[in-house]
Amino acid sequence: MNIFSWTTIIVCLFYFVVGVLLSRYVKKLDDYYVAGRAMPAIAVGGSFMAAWTSMVGLVGGAGAGWAWGLGTWLLFYGSFWGIVMFSMVFALPMRRGEFLTVPDYFTALFESKRIRAVCALVVVFSMGGYFIAQIVGAGVIIEGLTGMPYAYGMWLFTLTMAAYVVFGGMMAVVITDTLMFFAFLLCALAMPYMLDHFGGWEFLMVKLPEIRPGIWKLAGFQQGSAGPFTASWWIGASVAYFAMTAISPAQLSRAFTAKNEKSLLQGMAWGFPFVMIMLICVGVAMLMVNAEVSKLGPQIPKTDYAIGYLMKNMLPPWLGVVILSGLLAAGISTANVCLLVLAQGVGRDIYQKLINPTVTDKKLILVTRIVVGVATVILGLIAQLKFPWIIMVGTWAIGSTAPTLLPAALAGLFWRRTTEKAIYHSMLWGLVVYAVLIFIETQLMTTQAFLKAMVLPSILWAVILSGITLLVLTYTTKSTPVQQKTWDDLHAKMFPKERAHATTANWVWMLIPAVIFVVFIIWFMGKVIGT
Repeated sequence: MNIFSWTTIIVCLFYFVVGVLLSRYVKKLDDYYVAGRAMPAIAVGGSFMAAWTSMVGLVGGAGAGWAWGLGTWLLFYGSFWGIVMFSMVFALPMRRGEFLTVPDYFTALFESKRIRAVCALVVVFSMGGYFIAQIVGAGVIIEGLTGMPYAYGMWLFTLTMAAYVVFGGMMAVVITDTLMFFAFLLCALAMPYMLDHFGGWEFLMVKLPEIRPGIWKLAGFQQGSAGPFTASWWIGASVAYFAMTAISPAQLSRAFTAKNEKSLLQGMAWGFPFVMIMLICVGVAMLMVNAEVSKLGPQIPKTDYAIGYLMKNMLPPWLGVVILSGLLAAGISTANVCLLVLAQGVGRDIYQKLINPTVTDKKLILVTRIVVGVATVILGLIAQLKFPWIIMVGTWAIGSTAPTLLPAALAGLFWRRTTEKAIYHSMLWGLVVYAVLIFIETQLMTTQAFLKAMVLPSILWAVILSGITLLVLTYTTKSTPVQQKTWDDLHAKMFPKERAHATTANWVWMLIPAVIFVVFIIWFMGKVIGT
């Protein structure tokens, strides 16, 4: 066993012990589902940002950047603006609604079991797929650094994480995620050293393009492993990550846990600078991987192994340990909430609300814990297939929220005329069309061939169909007086006349990173378009 093996075991066991110890505070359903709605600002912001940071970006993103070029970084562009929408549009109304799950919102709006069922399917599809991407990434990084067989590393990571989710629920998830947030900050502090280690900014900006011609091209490297990069593909990927951070059940669950509106606003405000820092860190990681791994690329079995190869062979061991701790935290902090929210979708939204409405809270917690265990085994067995390109697996999974939850949530919040039939069919056909087109794109064709034939990627076709369905049915069907009164009552609760507003300090903390990020994007786009 090497130092990376011990680091993996210690990190996994540490979060397991902390999570299990926190289970003593789980006394009732609210504790298990929404951490008792008692989380302070640091826990709300820290856990949100921790869940946003994942294996998909740090492992899959770095590997894709090595194979496709630095244009890959634009995959995550939409996620920043999704956080802006979450913070300014969805977070506070959803917190005021005092929901336990995302489907609770739509049911409160329309009292519709069929909408809850479709919404629960979206939760299972999106969270299950994104969970698989996290544990595959963990297995890959552990295998690459320790020599441990992929399946052993993946199950070590998955079972220790799932065990504390079973016992501690959202209480354990939020607290451990907040601890992991600080592990990410430690990794970010190592970036200046890593830049210097790989030749400094001048080398990466000036000489690297000579070593790897085309690295800055928006279309990616024009060679065998070139990505399917077209303008429409970039837009589709940005829409997927925009929806993920704006409305995904994993992220909205953090709003449900906030102690009050002030804690939610403060948590999101001080988390903004971290988002900007981590997005830039992902870009820098892509640069550094290209700086060295490109010379030894044929020795790497799959591109997801690129970051692990970099850490093991090209960095001092102490720095590799620091980064590994951050990477494992990134995977755990995303996988744990995906697993728990999936189990809540099955336990509450399907079992309690559609099958056994009289179930007690105590039994519902037990059912949810059982679902956590069963889902862990099923998804873990699927992950043993060791999918390549976890960045694409994650994108396809989380993209399902764009044609389903995003338009439905916006219409439900702000359009009184919206009807139950419009929301239901918009979500249903958005999900069906998206799933069918993704299957065709990935299993029956290549993405390049699909784009050539269809012009737009799967996600954009699904979003367009969902939007048209929503508009047409909203204007051709009518809500009943009871449904309109329900909408009015819920809207009054979610948008009260007397409500908290962002302070000047909150706006400063959010707007300054946004401005810096826009400047960075302008510079970045100038590089990729001008190359």
